[in-house]
Amino acid sequence: MVGYILQIVISVGLIIGGLSGKLVFRGTNSSAALVVFGVVWLIIDIIRLIVYVNRTKSVGASGTGGANDHSAEVQKGGEFIKRIDSIENLAYPMPITLSVVQGARAGGPYMIVLNGAPVGNLETATPLKFEVTKKRNVITAVETTNNNLVPPWFFDIDNPQGDGILGMSPDYGIFTTNTVDSGIRNVPWQQA
Repeated sequence: MVGYILQIVISVGLIIGGLSGKLVFRGTNSSAALVVFGVVWLIIDIIRLIVYVNRTKSVGASGTGGANDHSAEVQKGGEFIKRIDSIENLAYPMPITLSVVQGARAGGPYMIVLNGAPVGNLETATPLKFEVTKKRNVITAVETTNNNLVPPWFFDIDNPQGDGILGMSPDYGIFTTNTVDSGIRNVPWQQA
């Protein structure tokens, strides 16, 4: 979020610099060109911020009812995130690799959220790499094309030296793919 706001501030700075006449667009010696460039980037930055905020809000959405209703897990995930600062930190970050498992139904891309903060988008063919700094964590995934929520998955880091490889299936959620050496242990959502 800070990055988006910083980009908006830079765009406004370009506009102000061009309007003052003291700065020009390199290669054109035109301050008007700098103002136009700043306005275009400002519009793009505002759109990116709006998209980011809307995607982040959708993480808290609950299921639609019936067999796929994960509202209890989502509520537990929200409660967990509120107390994330009280969760024990690891001595050093553990790298995690998350990928969509073979044979999973087509879908995605997925916005992956770790402990309430987006860590990136997961594409079907490209694994997502990020780091975990807490002993207990929750990951949620939102299919960005239609806002389908993959159930939150709670886990503990038992061995930061493990391989940290996770798989995800849109139908079954997120899970460890190597139960022996992953260093990760599933925590039932009721116990999180």
